[in-house]
Amino acid sequence: MTQIPTQIPLARRFADWSIGFDLAGAPAEVRRTARRAILDTLGVMAAGGAHPKVRALASGLAPASGRCTVLCRGPGEAEVAALVNGMAAHVWDFDDTSYTGIMHGSAVVLPVALALAEEGGATEQDLIAAFIAGSEVTYALADICTHEHYFRGWWSTVTCGLAGATAAAARLLGLSADQAAHAIGLAAASASGPLGGQTLFLGLGPEEAAVFEFAQDARMLYRRPEPVDQALWVLTVAGGHICHSNLRRFPAN
Repeated sequence: MTQIPTQIPLARRFADWSIGFDLAGAPAEVRRTARRAILDTLGVMAAGGAHPKVRALASGLAPASGRCTVLCRGPGEAEVAALVNGMAAHVWDFDDTSYTGIMHGSAVVLPVALALAEEGGATEQDLIAAFIAGSEVTYALADICTHEHYFRGWWSTVTCGLAGATAAAARLLGLSADQAAHAIGLAAASASGPLGGQTLFLGLGPEEAAVFEFAQDARMLYRRPEPVDQALWVLTVAGGHICHSNLRRFPAN
């Protein structure tokens, strides 16, 4: 049986890295790749706005004011934007795919980051930095879980992507590293997603909307990150394998 190494605060490692990430120091290739992924995801989001189920969701929500772009309806709150746009990003299943974790990372991270950037008046550079930070956490966690996580039936797009989207949100909301660690732990504790059915195409929006609750709870209620940090290890052992060498990308402080 795999032992959970409680001495390694994985959520804190992700939080320290994502909050401290400096876009100016990122390689040019990383910035180009991020811009390409953002542009691609915006394209599939726009196409997703034509899907009848996305239109039905958008039209069925109660009217609300806000400054965020929401497909198929007028401007709205950030949570509504993440809900509708997140569903649209994946509903046609044409969004980018990573063989790290076998997942669709951009469709989870970008709608959350974009909504918060619009709501908070963030710059383009702020958005790109948050997107890179959230994507790196997403794919690093997937790398740690290994492909076995997916092949045992877990929807890694959500189980790993939710932690990354929360890291991006924490950065845009100005959370401290302690608060970010708590939020990432809450996201991992809430992540689920066995493969199958309409969940694959309709489930991203609600998951992304939940990120806002994790971040706000962490901001208001943070005490110590250690209890929820263990949720990340529960997530990794669910697949039966952990790649410990990948942890070196996020050294413990």
